[in-house]
Amino acid sequence: MIAAADTLCFSKTGRKSWGQFAADIGMLRDRISGATHVCNLLPDRYHFMVGLAAAMLNDQTTVLPAAAAPGAIRAALAGADRPLVLGGEPRHHGSFDSLVDIPQSNAPADPANTFSALAASDTEVHVFTSGTTKVPERRIKDWKTLVGGAAVTQEILDKLDIRRGTAAILGTTPHQHMYGLEATVFLGLGFGQSIYSSTVFYPADIDAAISDAVACGFDKAVLVTSPAHLKFLEPTLLERREICAVISATAPLPDAQAGRLEARGSLAVMEIYGSTETGSLAIRRTIEGNAWEPVAGFRLVETDNGALASAPHLAEECLLGDTVELLDDGRFRLLGRTGDMIGIAGKRANLSALNAILVETPCLLDGVVLRERGEGDDRLAIVAVIDPDSGLSAAEGKAAIRTQFREHVDTVFLPRRIVFTDRLPRTPTGKIDADGIAELLQLARARP
Repeated sequence: MIAAADTLCFSKTGRKSWGQFAADIGMLRDRISGATHVCNLLPDRYHFMVGLAAAMLNDQTTVLPAAAAPGAIRAALAGADRPLVLGGEPRHHGSFDSLVDIPQSNAPADPANTFSALAASDTEVHVFTSGTTKVPERRIKDWKTLVGGAAVTQEILDKLDIRRGTAAILGTTPHQHMYGLEATVFLGLGFGQSIYSSTVFYPADIDAAISDAVACGFDKAVLVTSPAHLKFLEPTLLERREICAVISATAPLPDAQAGRLEARGSLAVMEIYGSTETGSLAIRRTIEGNAWEPVAGFRLVETDNGALASAPHLAEECLLGDTVELLDDGRFRLLGRTGDMIGIAGKRANLSALNAILVETPCLLDGVVLRERGEGDDRLAIVAVIDPDSGLSAAEGKAAIRTQFREHVDTVFLPRRIVFTDRLPRTPTGKIDADGIAELLQLARARP
């Protein structure tokens, strides 16, 4: 049962209680009541929750665009009768009405009625696919489906015996995107966990977040993140023993990295599998093997078109975008993204597996394997970022990558074209969308 004094969010300025949350929602509802659609760009998680809840209780559609860019916002609000942009910068607002500052109440309120009304809400929340293979697509969610997805993260906390209110939840993934929305925002709203208001990104952000958590009475923390972020956060996580668990999603986590983190002691590394269509649906502890356990009522059924996922909180079955192998005990193995199989010289490999091999190359900060479609065999290229502390030249970096590939795959999959750049065009979730892939392919083709 949620009490008024329970902590929903915390920051360097202190705690935000459920009582404060209920009062702040009441303050905002009148301010936004004239809109039919609310585009919520608020970067602070607490403010975002207030905006989301106020729109839900006003029966206003919340729109969470694929990116905080003017074009993405216009596309997301296309057809909206009276849209309002909540938060963001002037360049984001365009011709839309906007509200940047969230009003705050001076006195807490009883959250019981607010929570009950939210739990009964079926107001739409529009999220968008990541656009890694095509233009981002709109998906319709509501309180029930988003809390159902957050139950997967809560299942991890239950398995690790992390009780409500005992650990601070930190997140590197933006809360406007499906994974961050479920695993931070709705983990707080649906299950009473205490969420850090700011999005952490750099190692210094982890240090600051832990200091804020300790100041607010938490002696341990859980990091919700992705493999792309973990690559450069790993040294900090090995030092900060307050981090008791790492939860990763959006791409497979290399086994070796999970092993290094767990070797620290008192640190569990867990992964979530899901999609924008299904939300989070399965979990695994990386060091225990490659089988995934469906939770939160999910069931998978094999069909001629692939695996169908169903759950009590989903309105309909969803076809997975990955090829899976269903196991007798109800778990499954991922065989790869549908359409991600690469064929060269009569042999086959999975693009995700090749990327997992690449990112474990010691001298790299980041990298991606790209497929160039040919009339016959596929061709592979790599764009990578050398760690400047390694002191390696471009020629030495290429040699290190080829050595890494020779140790793990058939020689036909050794990339012939390897180029280096200062950074990869990753989205805030750590993925590279279709435009980014096209940009990198052009870069790879242009360099000798």
